[in-house]
Amino acid sequence: MGKLVTIKKYLWLISLSGLLSLSTADPSQAEEIPEQVNQAIEGIERAANQQNLRQLLQFYSQEFSNTDGLRYETLATALERLWGNYPNLKYEIILESWSKEGEEIVAETTTNISGVGVNQGQTQEIKSIIRSRQYFQGNQLIRQEIISEETDVTSGNPAEISVIVNSQVQAHEQFNFDLIVQEPLENGMLLGSAIEEETRSDRYLQPSNFEIAPLPSGGIFKLVTAPALPGAYWLSGIIIDGNGSHIVTRRVTVEAR
Repeated sequence: MGKLVTIKKYLWLISLSGLLSLSTADPSQAEEIPEQVNQAIEGIERAANQQNLRQLLQFYSQEFSNTDGLRYETLATALERLWGNYPNLKYEIILESWSKEGEEIVAETTTNISGVGVNQGQTQEIKSIIRSRQYFQGNQLIRQEIISEETDVTSGNPAEISVIVNSQVQAHEQFNFDLIVQEPLENGMLLGSAIEEETRSDRYLQPSNFEIAPLPSGGIFKLVTAPALPGAYWLSGIIIDGNGSHIVTRRVTVEAR
């Protein structure tokens, strides 16, 4: 049996924290957003930069939830873990559009996140791009829908890789999840593996495991069959070479036929 390597799912937490700063593709949109929502975003930014959970949670409804099943009660523990591992995350969120649905303001955003932290004694660099819908009532965030996400975590100086995967597939559809090494390796040795898992709230706070095994020289080439049930799933892969490691996670949405 191969070596087990533990990773943690910080994707939703990073997406949530992605509200820490705001820029817009159209500056006029920012002026039109209701003042209460602007105040909430500014308050989240201020509290999170100070790592002040008490102030931060004031901007989240006690009924808060996201599409992966996370709720208000898990926020403090989850954010403490995130900040403990990545204390210097930087965020840029672009407001793509916003609308009003009844009493709710819906902001669709693209969030870019980067930072360096320590996990299991190793220095890691994280880069993530997350698209989501944020639902506000007054100055509180009440729920979040994650549309897509791409996260890369590197340690050391690993070889460059390219990722091939569909972000949306139909139930029972077969598709590729490939992590292709883009440069020749000095020692020619690659280790790694790939896993598939449903996006569930318990996976954020409980680590997932990779069972590490030798890989072909080109990387990971995995044929995936989409589940029968619609929903969101994570595909993750890790490649380890003589100079470092690269962990990739992509969200795939399975739609009904």
